[in-house]
Amino acid sequence: RAAEAEARAHHAAEAMARAEAEAVGKRVEVAELTARVQQLLGTVDRLTRAIDEVAGFKREAIAVLGGRSEQALADLDGARARCAALEADVQKKTAELGASQAERQRLEAELARARVDETRLQALEADLRKKNSELDAAVDLRRRLEEDLGLARAEAERLRARGWLGR
Repeated sequence: RAAEAEARAHHAAEAMARAEAEAVGKRVEVAELTARVQQLLGTVDRLTRAIDEVAGFKREAIAVLGGRSEQALADLDGARARCAALEADVQKKTAELGASQAERQRLEAELARARVDETRLQALEADLRKKNSELDAAVDLRRRLEEDLGLARAEAERLRARGWLGR
């Protein structure tokens, strides 16, 4: 009977040792999962800040580019109107044989300035296209960041559902 009790005690001690080893393993696994969850939460925070920064940049870029675009269009319309008026004036003055050479030179100089303005406006249009391309890239980056944020949130929700992450 004593031997039987001793065997049971030995068996119980072995079972206790196995249970303690398993508990240690589970504690390590829980610690690893907690660290991973903390890392994911940090990633979510960084992604959220990045999205906010991209949105702020986008708003600022839209405001700046919108103002530039409106001004460039107004400048272009003004320059085109000036060019058209100057060209009509040049044709009229050329038709008038009695016009003086000084007047003719003045009008040609104004026409040259108008053409320089048009060249400048073409450069501004190219710059506007470049800025629009940059804005499209920023919007694409935001979309990708939002997708990553959604994945990170889904992972966090999955971990919560398993009970590995506190609410």
